[in-house]
Amino acid sequence: MTAAIPAAVLAFVVVVLSVPLTMRIAHRTGAVAIPRADRLSARSVPSLGGLAVGLGITVGIAVLPLASTDRLALLVGILALTALGLADDLRSLPPIVRLVVASPIGVSFVATITVALDSSRRVRGGV
Repeated sequence: MTAAIPAAVLAFVVVVLSVPLTMRIAHRTGAVAIPRADRLSARSVPSLGGLAVGLGITVGIAVLPLASTDRLALLVGILALTALGLADDLRSLPPIVRLVVASPIGVSFVATITVALDSSRRVRGGV
């Protein structure tokens, strides 16, 4: 468990440093949510923040002392979900499409992790 703390802090720092870059990219590419009557914001809001979060989580996963199966499952899952979020930000995918794509990603992740599950401690060196 103690190994997860530095990884989480690193992921947080990467996200905080990446958000301004993704905001600039969003404004330049037009990937912004335009104000509407049913929205809280009165100004356009950049919608590529998921890229910063995906990058931070990927970096955090990369430094955790995980079994290779777990690391691969986590990386593939987060990259797939980040790609789905990016597609949604750029194309406004219908909810059913997001559900149909995200569900197998989650099921695959759970199946991969569960097959290798042999203890309640997944992070090596944890308490």
